[in-house]
Amino acid sequence: MDLAKQLAEARYISLETYRKSGVAVRTTVWLVEAGGQIYIRTDPNSGKAKRIRRNPRVRVARSDMGGNVKGDWAEGEATQVDQKESEKVRELFRKKYGMQIRLLGVISRLPGGHRDDSLVLGIRLANHPQRGTFPSVREKVEVGDLVHDKNTLGLTDDGRSPA
Repeated sequence: MDLAKQLAEARYISLETYRKSGVAVRTTVWLVEAGGQIYIRTDPNSGKAKRIRRNPRVRVARSDMGGNVKGDWAEGEATQVDQKESEKVRELFRKKYGMQIRLLGVISRLPGGHRDDSLVLGIRLANHPQRGTFPSVREKVEVGDLVHDKNTLGLTDDGRSPA
């Protein structure tokens, strides 16, 4: 079975994005799959959205609601999708998450809430057939326009900052 489809069977994934310093940040998110690509939604001003704009390289793994990883990590690249694709993906989220996502919509329309202006991001997985491969984020870390070897940033072999 396709890796994206395997991940999409889960209700949650852990999304790992990277700060300017190269430090990994994990966030639990909902996901859907279409055409061999994973999609997530987030607030356009969220930390993960800002980190992805700076560095599109991500890692994803099946997880539970609390972010406890339940599978192997897969590397990928996240990009914002266009409006037409975004509308299709939002419908997939409504089908998969049903009442949960509808309740979030109701809450967002309450006083003090805001309309759904979430950002939809597509994640193209590395080593995916027809999609190509990406260099490992554990080998190189992009900081702005520069690419650093993990050792110059003091990262461990798994791409994290030492404790």
